[in-house]
Amino acid sequence: MNDHRFAKMFLAGSRRVDEDHLFRSYESVRVNDPSDPVTTGALKTFRDETLAAGHRLAFRTATPVRLFLFTMAGSVLLSIEGCGDVLVNAGDTELLMLDEGTRFSISNPLEDELTNYVLCLFENERADSLFRVQLNRYDGREEMEYRLSDPDSRVFIWVVQGAFEVKNRLLESRDAMLVRGLGDIDAEALSNEAILLLIEYN
Repeated sequence: MNDHRFAKMFLAGSRRVDEDHLFRSYESVRVNDPSDPVTTGALKTFRDETLAAGHRLAFRTATPVRLFLFTMAGSVLLSIEGCGDVLVNAGDTELLMLDEGTRFSISNPLEDELTNYVLCLFENERADSLFRVQLNRYDGREEMEYRLSDPDSRVFIWVVQGAFEVKNRLLESRDAMLVRGLGDIDAEALSNEAILLLIEYN
C-alpha cells in the first residue's frame, strides 16, 4: 500500500479499552502500528475517555506536543504546569502547545456526574505546522465538503454522534477514519443531530 494515498477506517467496536471503577478509556487508533503500512504521522494519541466525579489523571509530555481536548458531557478541568487551570465545559474545545517535559492533568470537577471527553496529542516539532479543526452538527441528509489546505496532509475524521457517509464509506457513532491523498473530504449526515469532528494535520 502507498502510504501517501489511503483511507483507513477504525470502527468503534474494535477499539481497545482500559477501565476500572473510576475511569474508562477507548483507544480509537493504533498509533503508527509497525505491522500496518498506514501511519498516523504526528497523531500520537486519540482517546475517548470517561472520568468519575472527583477523579484526576496526570501526564508528562515526552516531546513537544499540540494538545486538543473536546468535552462531550460534563466538565473537564485541564491543569497545565506553570499556566494554571482551564475549565472546558460540554461542547467546548481547548487547543494548547506544550513543551517537552510539561506536566498536566485532567480532572472531573463535578461532585456527582461523569465527564466524557476526547484527548488528542500531536507531536509538534514546528509551531507553524498545519493543524485545522472542524467540529459541526448536521441535520439528516445535510452535505458537507471540506477543502484541504495541503493535498498531502492527513485528515482524521471521528463521528461524535449519529451516522455519516464519508468518502462513500459508512461511519457510525464513535467510528473513525484516517484519509490521505484522496482529495477534499465530502460527507453526508445520515441522521439528525449528527456531529462530526475533522482534524487536518501534517
